Parts: sequence; C-alpha cells; structure tokens
Amino acid sequence: MTNQKAHDNLIDEVARRLKKSRLEYTIEKKLIYGNKDRDLGELDLIAKRPNYQLIFEMKSVDSQNNYCKAVEQLTRAKRYYPNNRTFLFYVSPEGIEIVYS
Repeated sequence: MTNQKAHDNLIDEVARRLKKSRLEYTIEKKLIYGNKDRDLGELDLIAKRPNYQLIFEMKSVDSQNNYCKAVEQLTRAKRYYPNNRTFLFYVSPEGIEIVYS
C-alpha cells in the first residue's frame, strides 16, 4: 500500500469513528485554509461542534520526524483557528495522541 493510500485510509477511519460516535460533528476532510492571498496549510480532518473543534493531522508512518512535522502543522492551524476550545491530535497507524501547543 502506498503512503498516500495509507494516509487516506487513516483519514477515512477517523472520520468513520467520529460519525459513529453519539456526538454529532460537522466533519471536513483535506480542508485548505489561509487568506485570500495565499494558502497557509491543509487540515487532514477537522470535526466541529458548536462549542469546540477537533483538528487531526495524519501520518501514514509513525516516526519522530513525522511527529515533529505534525506538531508544527497543528500549531500553525491552531493560530489560524484561535478558538480556545480547539483540540489537536496526531494520528498514526499506531494510535491517536493529543498534542498540546
């Protein structure tokens, strides 16, 4: 399986689990964010509720380098979505980890 396919499968799996939960989320996959002049990044998955949001960054291979990249991407996304109730998650085939930034 290619890394891109594994990455897309992770996104689909997390989205499926969120949809099966008892809470109703508005889910967006591969959401590009930024201003009108330039794109700042792409969110793999964002799940929104009225009072909070969950942002997920997926990596198809779990490594220290990928974790550091994910934390950087999630930190940039948090600056763009400054809601105090934004929770960030790193997802790899080995599991899901909350990221504090």
